[in-house]
Amino acid sequence: MKVPTLPLEIHQLILAKVHDFDDPRPTLIACTLVNHTYNLYATPLLYNSVSIASPRPFGALLKIANEAAEVPTKAWKLSQIRHLDLSSYSTVGSHKAAADTKHMVTPEALLTLLSVCVNLRAFLVGESLERMLTENVVMSLMSCKHLTTVDFVGCSGRHFTKAMVTLAASLEARSEETVHEQQQQIQQQQQQQQAMARQLEEVVFENKDIDQASSSRSSENTSRRNSMSSVTSNDNSSGSACSTIVSSPTSPTFTSLPPWLAVPDSQPTVTRLPANLTRIGLHDCPTLPEPTVLVPIFSRMTPTLTHLDLSNTKVTPAVLTTIPTTYLTHLNLQKCKGLTCDALVPFLQRCDRLEYLNLYADPKAGGSSFCEDCILTILATCPAVGTTLRQLDLGGASLGITDRVLIAIGRYAGSKLRSLGVAGAKRVTLQGGILPLLQTAEIKSSLKYIDLTDVPAIAESVVVINDLVRKLEKTGCVLRCIEVAKAVQDGLPETVGEEGWIKKSTGRRCAVVRPMAKGESETAEWLLPRKVNVMVARNEAEQSAVSKMSPMSKYYSFAV
Repeated sequence: MKVPTLPLEIHQLILAKVHDFDDPRPTLIACTLVNHTYNLYATPLLYNSVSIASPRPFGALLKIANEAAEVPTKAWKLSQIRHLDLSSYSTVGSHKAAADTKHMVTPEALLTLLSVCVNLRAFLVGESLERMLTENVVMSLMSCKHLTTVDFVGCSGRHFTKAMVTLAASLEARSEETVHEQQQQIQQQQQQQQAMARQLEEVVFENKDIDQASSSRSSENTSRRNSMSSVTSNDNSSGSACSTIVSSPTSPTFTSLPPWLAVPDSQPTVTRLPANLTRIGLHDCPTLPEPTVLVPIFSRMTPTLTHLDLSNTKVTPAVLTTIPTTYLTHLNLQKCKGLTCDALVPFLQRCDRLEYLNLYADPKAGGSSFCEDCILTILATCPAVGTTLRQLDLGGASLGITDRVLIAIGRYAGSKLRSLGVAGAKRVTLQGGILPLLQTAEIKSSLKYIDLTDVPAIAESVVVINDLVRKLEKTGCVLRCIEVAKAVQDGLPETVGEEGWIKKSTGRRCAVVRPMAKGESETAEWLLPRKVNVMVARNEAEQSAVSKMSPMSKYYSFAV
């Protein structure tokens, strides 16, 4: 019996489903060995997202890159790499010392990888490889024309800082050179236009001379005919003299080219960064100077910027004025010490598409202080609040979070808010702020997570948590997770409330979690991330092409 063959589209759909597995690599490797057709469709999925966490896979990938010039099939495989994640690279657990792999992991090796990954979209690197981020590597990375995402998580060494300073300086120099070149081009175009106008005038004048010569000859012929006709008329003693008036046409004088011949002036280019660069992660990069790195780079950033993580950086009001906000959806400004209320409020009023906003500040860990009136103004005037904002972190003792702020959140946030963080709010009370917020009609039907870590009103007694959970169950609140301090969690029983809320720990973060329904995840996804995940997909079509969060991103996001 002959087995009917399936259309190629069906095979592609099957492999796409395989790619959605938690760990699709073993299955995709097996699919590449089925036949040539499966190899052709499974290889791009296998190489789409490459994550390297140890020296052995790095050496294997580097070997393929070195052989790519001689073996076209290997070059084709590396050209399928869209996401290259080196943020979790470490020699720990590889049974090799860092000195043994020092000759392999070099800036030249990174340059080789970047040169063969011609379709690279996203590049993630962590603090373990920051010494490899030299000027040449950073410049080569920013020369990738398809680049959309860069994440330099935890990079704070002098090599990385020097490379970023060099990049910013080259951008400024290139901008000045571009303006000078454009001015020269405009002058050349004007000179060409004037030369063409002169040529046209010469042609017109030549035609005019020809017309005048032809008209003079025609007038001579006419006079000769007239003389002959006059003689004839005299002989016949009849008729009258005829006179012919010939007027030569006057030609217009061209002082400039006609509109259909004029060369259009080219628009000035102010940046040389990748045109598709929309997601930037500088989480925990405190050594980048504001005047020589942040301002020059963001002032030349593409206006389609969507994800920006500036946690623990030297952000100042001058930097905020250069950040494009038209399409900004994710913004992290936690622990930024140089911000002020006067600069933050007008900046956030320009952000009308924000979905994630982190203003966490702690006087011990760093961060600016924002007064209560400033927070109330942001909640009342920021266009994203109540429309697109889904995750809001106002934690930290430095922020002026009071019961008035919580009531304002319930009034303005609407039904869009899913996660809220008010950790360390010392002036918040249970009866005056927390319960009124959670019992608001729109909030209780949308909010699924709240961070009450180190809130004195919650940490006073274990009984408070029990009473809070029971009241939430009675009011029909859909809240699923309450993050608390570890000391509070240790004092709780195994289950809390009538529904049996259980204790969960994710790294250094502890929470009381409502039992999940069938099919729901019980991992850290309910927690409010401390870091912007620049690899988060914006739509379902992109979700199938984006790898899961890297271990280093999970560490910075959820402390795991």
